[in-house]
Amino acid sequence: MSLAKEPLKTSEITGEEPYPKAPERWKLWSLVAMTVGWVVLGLLFTPVGRSLGLEILPLSQDMGTSLYAGGIALLLVALGLYLRSAHQALGALEQRVERQRRRLRGMATDLEAVRSLLKVTASINSRMELSSLLRIIAREAAGTLDADRSSVMLLDTSRTVLRTVAAYGVDLDKVRGAEVRLGDGVAGWVAQYGKPRLLQGPVEAKEFKAFKPRDKPIVSAVSVPLQVGGRVLGVLNTTLTQEGRQFQDDELRLLMLYANHAAVAIRNASLLKASRERARLQAILEGYVSPEVAKTLIRDPKGWMNLGEMREITILFADIRGFTAAVDKMGPETLRSFLNEFFTRMAEIIFENHGTLDKFIGDSVMAFFGAPLALENSAISSLKAALVMISGFEKMRQKWKKRHPVVENLSLGIGISSGQVFVGNVGSKKRFDYTVIGQEVNVASRLCSMAKGGQILISEHTRRLLGPRVPLAHMGDVHFKGLDRPVHVFEVTVDAQGGHMP
Repeated sequence: MSLAKEPLKTSEITGEEPYPKAPERWKLWSLVAMTVGWVVLGLLFTPVGRSLGLEILPLSQDMGTSLYAGGIALLLVALGLYLRSAHQALGALEQRVERQRRRLRGMATDLEAVRSLLKVTASINSRMELSSLLRIIAREAAGTLDADRSSVMLLDTSRTVLRTVAAYGVDLDKVRGAEVRLGDGVAGWVAQYGKPRLLQGPVEAKEFKAFKPRDKPIVSAVSVPLQVGGRVLGVLNTTLTQEGRQFQDDELRLLMLYANHAAVAIRNASLLKASRERARLQAILEGYVSPEVAKTLIRDPKGWMNLGEMREITILFADIRGFTAAVDKMGPETLRSFLNEFFTRMAEIIFENHGTLDKFIGDSVMAFFGAPLALENSAISSLKAALVMISGFEKMRQKWKKRHPVVENLSLGIGISSGQVFVGNVGSKKRFDYTVIGQEVNVASRLCSMAKGGQILISEHTRRLLGPRVPLAHMGDVHFKGLDRPVHVFEVTVDAQGGHMP
């Protein structure tokens, strides 16, 4: 058998309730009239009437007095019942006033909570930093419950330790920088089980694991979890240290609502911060690789941010021939404009061929192919880029020699080498570069220095990776300073002006 739920009363929805029913006033006036009438009537059958010379009813003195006294007694009883009814109505009215007072106080608290929540929401909408938002949450939580102190604790990345990240109120030295392991103490218990706790008076140490009592015991405290979708982010604590008031269940429920909203705000602020970091990281990456590669890497930044490995790749150096002699003749404005266009075009070519821009060195460009994303054949990709570089620079030269004749004497030489090198992020904590280190880097640099204008020189390893379809000319074995072995040097004899592989 199913039982239908009773409908909610209007008072449960609106907070309104009927006034207590007071005794009707006509009853009081009737009692007054009856009392006056009985007093006058008593003159007729009591000794008082006889002394005044009034006609006496035919009743004996004793009977008249008894009858009069009995009537007075009944009137007094009736009056007492009326007064009792009036007193009960007055008590009910006082209770109603008290309930309304508590309800108004609760509404004031709710309005304060709404104001605080709106402030937190406004902070999110204004894209406030997470640290500033946490301080606002701590301050508004203390204001909402009129607490002496509040603090926000968040779980670290390992989700095993709670750390105080914001605090507000008195005696902050007791909570600032505090750390609690998950499951330890009150905050650790709340974070582990995702349940709120309302504490009154001294805390029983045996109730919480690894609880450390404080020098000054708290009067009352509320600790609630900050969680979104069942995932606990941290804990919000509020404390009363002064005698005279304690938190109640209504305030616990109110703080739970506040904490849920604050948890969403914290998560959104964290997501915003992560989004900004990804945007910043992508902007940095796009200075090294093509936007498509940057988006691929950004999906797993730890995969390459902490990268450091030996890998077989191909390194390319490109250097402008005759540029040092032309610098003094070009002037600073022309020089800057020419280099900006040169580096922009070279970077575009590198990215178009899936390469990574390592750095600009004076009037030289260093790039490598095969990292961070592996290529099917890094040597072929690098040679395609080199051919387009030679062709692109020639077009630049033809355009710029009309603006300044010294540009006509410039040309581009390129050196390419392949092999095992270290690939990874290298540098200090404040500045690092994603670069390559190894002997093949030196070989490519020396080949570039050796190359004449319009010439592409490659190493033996690169020749093997290119295969037989690329026409080459053996330039002989060259002993470069600093290298312990001779380098078999080959020149690519493809018509570089076409900018295409055979």
